[in-house]
Amino acid sequence: MPPRQKIFFIIPTLTNSGSERVFSLIVNHLDINKFDILLIIIDGRKRFYPIDETKIRVIDLQTRYLMMAFPTLFKLIASEKPDIVLSTRTHLNQFIALIKPFLPQKPRYIIRESSILSKFHGQNFLGFIQDSIVRLRYKLFDTVICQSKLMAFDFENNYHLSQNKLKHIQNPVDTEGVILQAQNSIVPLRKARFRFVSIGRLSPEKGFDRALNALALLKNIDFEYIIIGEGEQREMLENHAKMRGIGDKVTLLGLQKNPFGWLASADLFLLTSHFEGFPNVLLEAGAVGTPSITFSCGGVASEIIRENISGIIVEDADERAFAAAILHGCEMPFNRTHIKELTLEKFGLHKIIKQYETLFENK
Repeated sequence: MPPRQKIFFIIPTLTNSGSERVFSLIVNHLDINKFDILLIIIDGRKRFYPIDETKIRVIDLQTRYLMMAFPTLFKLIASEKPDIVLSTRTHLNQFIALIKPFLPQKPRYIIRESSILSKFHGQNFLGFIQDSIVRLRYKLFDTVICQSKLMAFDFENNYHLSQNKLKHIQNPVDTEGVILQAQNSIVPLRKARFRFVSIGRLSPEKGFDRALNALALLKNIDFEYIIIGEGEQREMLENHAKMRGIGDKVTLLGLQKNPFGWLASADLFLLTSHFEGFPNVLLEAGAVGTPSITFSCGGVASEIIRENISGIIVEDADERAFAAAILHGCEMPFNRTHIKELTLEKFGLHKIIKQYETLFENK
């Protein structure tokens, strides 16, 4: 048997986010007969997702400041001589890009991005600086993993990264795990004829106000709308729901350790994000057979949703069309078993893990 490849995975935190949920799935399910894995968490003091430490070494640097992590990262890479160093999340990837000339050069340096950077930077007052880092420094990486075709297009056309550095690997979903958690979840009986559910950070890019605007057009329909997540827009969204006359139909549940029972109980999952790198919640909705109504997210949704089979895709910003799609979705005879099968076939955990393992093995 050939020697195991040594891989260092670097992640900022393991708090409650879709990107970190997916990353923990990948790390936990790689073949340890092939790979010797060290997970380095910059600040793991508020871990939300478990790591199997019987198989994976974990080093928690317990610092909020990336620059404070540099000496330890340098010593670890220099002393242990990994074959691959892989980092994830935009701010960490940009930090690695800046310090890479000072790190040992032998490993292959791979990054996994989780957003459409040209749009993400457009919402940040330091976006022009971040754009410069990506344009000038990402070419130093051996591979940039893109979750969607749109993300790869963005890197190639807006940041001029060559195609041979870009690797398109979609996110996985642990269908068995999601279904099991949904079955073990206790969810209150619905208060209305229809139940709609959304999951995500209560922040501007998630567009929950657009969901409220669309649902306000359907206020005469007997529905309840459940939003799972937390963030800075909680008070604004609560006030907005009241202002649109649907405050009594909307419930903000906050963070939920196990949201999958809510997903499984929903008639429709609603995704109203302005942009997404690759919306994992659409995969999780599909895993429990729940159809989705989603804005196109710049074209990303079409990589996940089969039109009129697993959901309905609406052009961005058309809230009236979104409301019409919800109404139409309530009437459609979606085949939930078929939605589950399609999700497993395309995004099943073992299929996507194999793509990662192939990438790591191809030197």
